[in-house]
Amino acid sequence: MQRVQRVQGVREVQRRRRSSAGYLPALLALAGALAACASNSSYINPAPPQPVQPNPEEIEATVFLIGDAGEPRPDMARVLETLADDAALRSSPESDDESRPRIVFLGDNVYERGFPAGDDPEAYQYAVQRIAPQLEAVSRGGAIGIFTAGNHDWDRQGPSGWEAIGQQTEYVESHGALMLPRSGCPGPNVHNIGDRVSLILLDTQWWLHSRSKPGADGERPACDALTQTQVVDQLRAAVDEASAAGRDVIVAGHHPLETGGRHGGYWEASDYFLLPGKAKWLHTIPAILAAGIGIATGEEWLLGVAVGIQVVPPLAHIYGRKWITSHHQDLSDSWYRAMRDSLRGAFEEHPPLMFAAGHEHNLQVLKGEPEIWNLVSGAGSPANLSAAKVLAGTLCKEVKPGYMRLDFLRGQEKQVLLTLMAAEGQRPEGGGALSLRETCRMYLKNQP
Repeated sequence: MQRVQRVQGVREVQRRRRSSAGYLPALLALAGALAACASNSSYINPAPPQPVQPNPEEIEATVFLIGDAGEPRPDMARVLETLADDAALRSSPESDDESRPRIVFLGDNVYERGFPAGDDPEAYQYAVQRIAPQLEAVSRGGAIGIFTAGNHDWDRQGPSGWEAIGQQTEYVESHGALMLPRSGCPGPNVHNIGDRVSLILLDTQWWLHSRSKPGADGERPACDALTQTQVVDQLRAAVDEASAAGRDVIVAGHHPLETGGRHGGYWEASDYFLLPGKAKWLHTIPAILAAGIGIATGEEWLLGVAVGIQVVPPLAHIYGRKWITSHHQDLSDSWYRAMRDSLRGAFEEHPPLMFAAGHEHNLQVLKGEPEIWNLVSGAGSPANLSAAKVLAGTLCKEVKPGYMRLDFLRGQEKQVLLTLMAAEGQRPEGGGALSLRETCRMYLKNQP
């Protein structure tokens, strides 16, 4: 009898080991997937030592990059306030247009759907409230403001997008700033800063917009380019001309060419278990109920149902967006990839120093190819931050409210100093403004 019990005990142990071994590949796969996820952690890896802050007389020109600033919260307005103060340090009442700093807003200047189409005073005032703090930062900083369009400015890629961009152009220009490109034209538009810097602005949403837009369905407004081929040819010519003149070239638009964020297909671990936004807990409640009933009744199959309810909707969201539709807003989309490849085709002979974009709600500095650097600066709205993964070419990453500053230095080397300004610590308890500090600081020329 004891021998039979020992045999049964051994068999039970072996059965459990086999069962555990069956779970091991799944657990390893899950661990690998979670390790590859985006995260909210900071990452700073510039070649040491970090450069020192230059004296004002050493700076020939300054360009600030901030994107997705169209939903400023009153209790977290410190991002734009710090930006204005920072710009004011590089400006003076005697500054002429050549020496004034530039603040480039990289799209999504008005959440959620840009300026309204048609006569809607309430919606129009709502849009004004979203863009006014950005214009005020330009004015307070003594800067020249340059706005480019994002998908949300195009009626969130909706049917009234072209009209919404026209409305935003009129408002921005009536307040002394520039909208480049204007009124839904694709660009490129060249904005030179002295003899040193060439800003080349694109409306990248024009490429991705499937509704009415300049050049589509016979619409022929006053745009210099109305086809993708014309845009690429003019972009190539602009980059070649600026490079031949020895200028530092910044090509800027809303959509990045490379990113470790959601639009690049990298999601947080929690995104695989929870739906985004306000729907986050809708599937969790029935999952908890199913699990509770399963435990109470001993019906183990209900535990499997609970897991399915918890996991399937988030996975359907992630992979549905990746494989079915992203409204052309993700790099997994064929339209987006075609735009990226076309733009890069214009850079092959004379790569620009950088391609600057927003779209992702974080700060990323990545090595590029053929563009030398990819800068993602879309952390202008603290309410909308999203995680990012450290890629092979990532040098700096912050998932905090902030912006980037480019100082073009005088002297023989004519270096370009990049500084990330990001929120310090956590938001104060009970509200209040965040404080910003310099995090990553690095030279963009002669990097290994």
